[in-house]
Parts: sequence; C-alpha cells; structure tokens
Amino acid sequence: MAEQQTKGYEVIYDMGSGLQIVKIQIDRVKEQDINARSMKNEMQDQLTANIKNRGQLESLPLLVLVGDVVEIISGHH
Repeated sequence: MAEQQTKGYEVIYDMGSGLQIVKIQIDRVKEQDINARSMKNEMQDQLTANIKNRGQLESLPLLVLVGDVVEIISGHH
C-alpha cells in the first residue's frame, strides 16, 4: 500500500478484472479535451445542492489509467 500512496493513489476496494475503487490525488486526474456532455448552470447548481445535502456524490466518476495519466471517462461534473 505504501507504494500505491507514493504513486498518488490508495486502493479502497479491488473489484477484480482490473477494476478498482481508489482514492487519488486530484492533481493526477486529467479531463478529456472534449467533453460531449456539458451542463447548464441550473443543473450544476442542482448537482452542487444535492452533494451538499447528502454529503457525497450520487455515483463515482469513471477514470482510466493511460500510461502515467489518469483520464476521466465519465463524471467530469
């Protein structure tokens, strides 16, 4: 686990088949250059309110490790 933390992430749960739930440093995450799904300000405000009310996200973002870069596939918001 110490090796994982020096790489900027901590495995929370290993789901098998190469899928893991990890805690990662935000500066390691890269957004896609083109995000096909943009969000209107009203929707962004509602998402922010939901997170404040529940204290957490509704779902986890999906990221992929490409070389040394962690890219967001889904969950830009």
